[in-house]
Amino acid sequence: MLGLSLITNEPEQAKRIVETYGQYFDKIFITVADKTKQTFYDIEKMKLDKVQLSYFKWCDNFGKARAYNQEQIDTDYFVWIDSDDEIEHPEAIAGLVTTMKQNDLDAIYMLYKYIQNDIGEQIAPHWRERIIRTKSPLKWSQSRCHETLIAPTAKTIVTGK
Repeated sequence: MLGLSLITNEPEQAKRIVETYGQYFDKIFITVADKTKQTFYDIEKMKLDKVQLSYFKWCDNFGKARAYNQEQIDTDYFVWIDSDDEIEHPEAIAGLVTTMKQNDLDAIYMLYKYIQNDIGEQIAPHWRERIIRTKSPLKWSQSRCHETLIAPTAKTIVTGK
């Protein structure tokens, strides 16, 4: 089974992601990270199919929020996404998961288009682990300022352009 992992405090973005990418995933694990539960209740009211919703009281620590979200995931593999991200060629994900299974991989790294300039050129692309085996040694760091998966013993490959 394949899951999609998202941390957000924006109901409309959560709905967009579920509607756009839901067909490619068995479950979507949304953790609402804010200081109140209002956003949680707003998303809960949407009754989005495939969504498993959890709440994390924001504590100014992205790593802890990501780790909490990862604890909710019960699929074999997952893809993480930020609420403003787009997945290019989501139809290819199932084939990449098959490659992971065949090669006993913990993660596949893909080019993450982080920042664009005013004319749409990538000015800060970097490689990130995007498909992760849930039972891998990869775990979110406890960093306050940036989320990073760490595991010195993980089996990974880099794919894409």
